[in-house]
Amino acid sequence: MEGTVRLLGEEDPLYLTFMGNLVPVYQDRGVWHEAEAEALESRVMDVRKRTQGEEHADTLVTMGNPVSTLWNLGRLQEAEQLELKVMEVTVKVRGK
Repeated sequence: MEGTVRLLGEEDPLYLTFMGNLVPVYQDRGVWHEAEAEALESRVMDVRKRTQGEEHADTLVTMGNPVSTLWNLGRLQEAEQLELKVMEVTVKVRGK
């Protein structure tokens, strides 16, 4: 990952995808706890919103990723609010 970030930069969409994909892998292996996963998911989501905009398809996927992490942390209201936000923006973008 260090080589990738040096080559692409921390705000590159491909790098952000790699980082987001690491979260479930590390969780499944027991390397990260939910709080660590949530921190990375939030960071990736913030960068995507800033660089690609909230309505970009990749941003919407990234916004939905923390829902299960928040659920596992027992933060059910936050998980629900985030899922509703993703659905709201998706409907706005897709017009359905």
